[in-house]
Amino acid sequence: MIYDAGLVLDSNSDETESENMQLVALTLMICQECNMKCAYYYGDGGEYNNRGKMSLETALRNC
Repeated sequence: MIYDAGLVLDSNSDETESENMQLVALTLMICQECNMKCAYYYGDGGEYNNRGKMSLETALRNC
């Protein structure tokens, strides 16, 4: 399925040259390390546990 979608190239394929490859998907693995003592978490402060969108600038800075 992921091969059909073009997300993964077959390792036996001749198309392994970097100029023939392009990025089709990127996953940022985000984690939160928190001691739960800050206003961000404690007392319903901040946006913790709410779905937000990361800015493009932040995403590019973390790649």
